[in-house]
Parts: sequence; C-alpha cells; structure tokens
Amino acid sequence: MLRVTSFLAFALLLLSPGVLSAVECTATVVEGLPEGVDPSIAEKLEPKHIQLMLADDQELCQIWTTKNWMPITAEAEKKLAEPPAEGEEDAAANAAPVEYKIQPGSLVGVIQIANTALDLRQQEIPAGTYTLRYAVQPTFEAHRDTHDTRDFLLLISPEKDASPEVRTDADELIGWSADSVGAPHPAFLPLVKPADGGAKSPLRPDERDPEGWVLRLDGKSADGKPVSMELIVLSAADSF
Repeated sequence: MLRVTSFLAFALLLLSPGVLSAVECTATVVEGLPEGVDPSIAEKLEPKHIQLMLADDQELCQIWTTKNWMPITAEAEKKLAEPPAEGEEDAAANAAPVEYKIQPGSLVGVIQIANTALDLRQQEIPAGTYTLRYAVQPTFEAHRDTHDTRDFLLLISPEKDASPEVRTDADELIGWSADSVGAPHPAFLPLVKPADGGAKSPLRPDERDPEGWVLRLDGKSADGKPVSMELIVLSAADSF
C-alpha cells in the first residue's frame, strides 16, 4: 500500500506546479473556491490555492488560506500569560512555548480532504471540507512533553463553523473539532518553531520523524505584512 506523508500543499501556495518525487505527489496551483463552506467564509479565502495529486491521478487534498491572518490581541496575549489554575502549576512550568502571534480562535484557512487521512495521533480524519482555526494547547498535565510548541490548527466541519468571525470559546472549538471527525480528541495540525530563514523550499524533513515532513505556510497579517508558520503535515491513510 502507498503511504504518503502529506498535506504538502499547505506550504506550497507560492510554488509553481511541480513534482515532489520524494513523496510521490504533484502540487499544482489552481483557481476556485471550496464547496460546502458558508459564503461569508468563502469570500475571506484566496481563490488561488493548491491541489495535491498522488500517483494514478488520485487527489489528496486542496487547501485555501484566508487573505489575512489576525494578529493576537493584547487581551488574548495577557490571558495566555496568566498564572495557571490551582493544581496545574507543575504542568504550566513545564509547558512548551507559544510561538505564533496569531489570535486564538481566528480563521486561517480551509482544507478539503479527498480521502481519509491521519493526524499526528494516528486519528482518522474523514474525507470532506474543514475550516482551519488557530488555537493554543491548554496547560494540562496530560499535555506535558507531547509537543515542542503549544500552537496548532483545529479542523472543524463547516456545518458547525459557518462564520469567519473569531471564536473566543476554545472549549467549544475543541468540542466542534472532535465532533467533526467523530472522535474523543480534536483533529489538528501541530505547528512548530519556524526554521532559520533562507530556505528556498517550503518543505523540509521532520527531524522527529524519519517519514514526516514540516511545511512552511506563507500568509499576510491584517496590515498586509508577510507572516509565515510551519506545521507537521498529516499523512494519507494506508487503507485508501
């Protein structure tokens, strides 16, 4: 069975069409907006997006980014720096850092998955369309040493997420994401600390996983300045 560590398209929005032979897939820049999302969300997206194809002309996914990413507000940043609740001090003291200055709960894009995929927990993500929202991992004891950063993107069904407005209730978003994939844990794309600048390719091997990849996603802040993030990619399920 072919196993492709993927969602390469996420970081290839500025890349010309080409073949990524190391992972046996082809990334192409195409035009159009996703079906199945609310019109108010669709109008926030860049129409130029990536279509990722596997061998034998199998589509893996299509990914859109929003035209702008919202920077974190002073209030939200202050909340992240607040002392932990009683009983969570030890977990907070050992928590990974927050790397990105993006507003928690804000919309950063949309992903359309052609076939079942797997997240970092090897949790199945059913084929379909999902909004992508930035979030920060809570400082629970169960989260200690699970990842290098606390930043991640939640995948949420557009049936639940039908507005581009910022969603301030993190627990609600986490619940929506879990419900969207029919699992007890939310579906997510983990973000990592950006690599040193200067890399020509947005794709680099994941030093934590010999089969994994890290992708750079290039976007813009609310004032039009370039902003980038890097994430550990999902993988296509062996069974599809």
